[in-house]
Amino acid sequence: MILSASEDIAPISEVKARFAEMLDHSRENHRPTIVTQNGRATGILMAIEDWEAQQRKIQLLKLLAEGEDSLRTAEPISLSDVKKRLKNRHAT
Repeated sequence: MILSASEDIAPISEVKARFAEMLDHSRENHRPTIVTQNGRATGILMAIEDWEAQQRKIQLLKLLAEGEDSLRTAEPISLSDVKKRLKNRHAT
């Protein structure tokens, strides 16, 4: 995902005026819009589907980091435990 300064950054006043249109744009392009207030970035507008996908990726990276830590400390996690953890984390 590459952000475009001309398309993906908008002042809060524009977001308020064109919210539905900007949300549709985010859904179609799978890119968030950075919302600014008084010239500073203050929030992000993004499609829920993209946010959920991002959260799943973060959880997977956390599991990978746990696995690496486990290998370093010589306390391996069994494959069945990894599957259980993945299943439990994605059940919500």
